[in-house]
Amino acid sequence: MTNPNLIAVLAVVDRLIREHGYSPSVREIGELAGYTSSSMIYDRITALYEADCITYMPMQTRTIRVTSKGKRVLKEAEIHAN
Repeated sequence: MTNPNLIAVLAVVDRLIREHGYSPSVREIGELAGYTSSSMIYDRITALYEADCITYMPMQTRTIRVTSKGKRVLKEAEIHAN
């Protein structure tokens, strides 16, 4: 995955889960990723789900989890940024 917008959202989700021990809300993701539109955040979440970088349970709050593929994407993005 090379889309920087998706990687940024994935990084926010991963960081918040590590910091708080639970999944962030859509609003929290938007605030930290720089989005004001909930639909834009849902679009990013859906794209990450379809890319197998996250899992979540639709229509339930705080169920997003980063998959092993998502962790690899973040690691690769970090390597390429350095």
